[in-house]
Amino acid sequence: MSSNIETFAIVGAGFGLYGYLPALVRVLGAGLILPEKYRGIISSRRELKQFDRHIDWQPSIAVALKKATGVVIAIPPKAQLELMQEILSLENIKKIIIEKPVAPNVDDATQLVEGIVLKSKKFRVGYTFIYSDWYPLLRELIANHPCKLKIIWRFKADHIVTCKETWKRYHSLGGGVLRFYGIHLIAVLASLGYEIVINSALKENIRDQPSSWEALFSGKNLPRCEVSVSINSDRNDFLIEGVDKDNRQRTFYSAGTPFFLSKNTGDQDVRVPILEGLIKTFEFDDFEYISLYRSINNLWKKVELSSEIQVVK
Repeated sequence: MSSNIETFAIVGAGFGLYGYLPALVRVLGAGLILPEKYRGIISSRRELKQFDRHIDWQPSIAVALKKATGVVIAIPPKAQLELMQEILSLENIKKIIIEKPVAPNVDDATQLVEGIVLKSKKFRVGYTFIYSDWYPLLRELIANHPCKLKIIWRFKADHIVTCKETWKRYHSLGGGVLRFYGIHLIAVLASLGYEIVINSALKENIRDQPSSWEALFSGKNLPRCEVSVSINSDRNDFLIEGVDKDNRQRTFYSAGTPFFLSKNTGDQDVRVPILEGLIKTFEFDDFEYISLYRSINNLWKKVELSSEIQVVK
């Protein structure tokens, strides 16, 4: 890890702590700065309290940010967008990790990415599927498989299971099947060169709460790729399928989840190894990542413009 990353602040008491905190400790070894209001969460969670010795506790988020050289932001998109304006003015913050979606909508996300670039800060976005164990397989299939591919992801989102009231329900707030979940696959396809959205449809039975998304993508010299995502399914599947030249259906990858499961994470969230990979990319030049995030926002914009909203009764 680059020696100029000395300390990371974390803003976000959810995934910021149970996801990014263990990953940062594993990569950096130390150098975490957290506000006191998170201390109770750390001490109450068995898998997190072991990291207390790595934490420099500060009275507030504002103080933590002024002492850090890097920051992880994992809060609701609207609040994330607002906080980023403050962070961009802090000269001590050199490196930023932002959770997806970076903003409630693609236009704000595009403006934010360009604002970060103008400030010459290194940044990464939590598009973690690009670091998954199945991503190299998909890349190989796209390079060598001439016929149509399909990615299927279905599960029942936690907020649906628990009837929880949260921004993650609402498309307008950066949630829903497309902006909170489907954005992962948009990032994957953009990284592989897909640029064209042939069609896209969102289905909802409650206004502003789409729960399924289907779309078809194409790109230069690439097989067409269909995506189908449901966040209100009784099945847990992540599948990569294809139709061969003889019109036969094949399953190339099958799992219950798209998240990395083959490493031993102990008591930690299964996504921690993926986040470690994301953090380690700070070793590399920013140019390719800036280009990637622009491509993702461009494809996301095309999806939004192409999407037909279907009300299911």
